[in-house]
Amino acid sequence: MAIREDCDVALLPIKPHFASAIIDGSKRVEFRRQAFARPISHILIYASSPVQRVVGYFRIAKIRRDAPAAIWETYHDVGGISAEEFVAYYDGADAAVAIEVRDLVVLDRPISLCTIKRRLRAPQNYTYLSAAVLRRLRKRRHKPQPN
Repeated sequence: MAIREDCDVALLPIKPHFASAIIDGSKRVEFRRQAFARPISHILIYASSPVQRVVGYFRIAKIRRDAPAAIWETYHDVGGISAEEFVAYYDGADAAVAIEVRDLVVLDRPISLCTIKRRLRAPQNYTYLSAAVLRRLRKRRHKPQPN
């Protein structure tokens, strides 16, 4: 998987149990309330508190924005979330965003944000990073993933 020079990366804080589900392959889509403001090719998975580490990254296969009911109908079996949690998360929202996971890479050892970039802090929703971050992460050891 070559990383283009012009790719954009988003660092997403994800609750640890959802990050673990992405890592183990049971969650193959990440749900968000808002779409990114610019094109994104890769996601860094930041397992939020209490883990507070980047545990892996993936290439985005597709981003779909639609009504929450339509997103649930399409992704409920790979979303790693219960119907009750989904409904609560999208309560009052007109649209839902589904980010499909592709080419997952799990880091052998999770890393802190300051290892990636000095003074980098966990964002509330997401933050953009450069392709250089991905190139540095690719040099780290990572666990083999089944195809």
